[in-house]
Amino acid sequence: MENAKRGLKILLANLPWQKEGRYGVRAGSRWPHMRDEHEGGYLPFPFFLAYATSLLEKHEIDATLIDAIAEGMSEDQFVEKMSGLHIDYLVAETSVPSSSDDLQLLKK
Repeated sequence: MENAKRGLKILLANLPWQKEGRYGVRAGSRWPHMRDEHEGGYLPFPFFLAYATSLLEKHEIDATLIDAIAEGMSEDQFVEKMSGLHIDYLVAETSVPSSSDDLQLLKK
């Protein structure tokens, strides 16, 4: 196992999710949805992604977490940032309401 993980790079991502100027909430939320102005600054923390990243790092695997929603990234910004990381694996948080958008982005 030691030789298999050496040099392995994994990206864990809360993918960007935007429609018509509104931002989605997915990771850390019990009900993934598009935010509206009544929610103010509501933005849940992506606990599962953060926990998985921490476990990978604990076992000396190079892991990076990008919370594109919290960073306000567009799809193009996410793809640009991701492509500069030269990763071996991508683990992405998805949800049923965002699945079409998620799959289209993952194809890029």
